[in-house]
Amino acid sequence: MDFRYRIFNSDGSEVEQCGNGARCFARFVLDKRLTAKKQIRVETKGGIIELDIRSDGQISVDMGPPRL
Repeated sequence: MDFRYRIFNSDGSEVEQCGNGARCFARFVLDKRLTAKKQIRVETKGGIIELDIRSDGQISVDMGPPRL
C-alpha cells in the first residue's frame, strides 16, 4: 500500500470511493513529489484501488468490479 485517503460528501458523510477524487488525489501526490511511482496503490474505505500515471500525464483508475 502506498497511500490511504478518505473522501467526504458536502454533507459530511463519508463515501467508499470516488473515481474523480482518486485522480485528483494522484495529481496532488505527484505535484507534491510524494512518490515517483507510475502505479500507485491506495486504500480507501471501499477497498484498494490502483492508479496508473500514463506517459501523457493522464491518470487512470482501476476501482475493481462494481458492487451492486
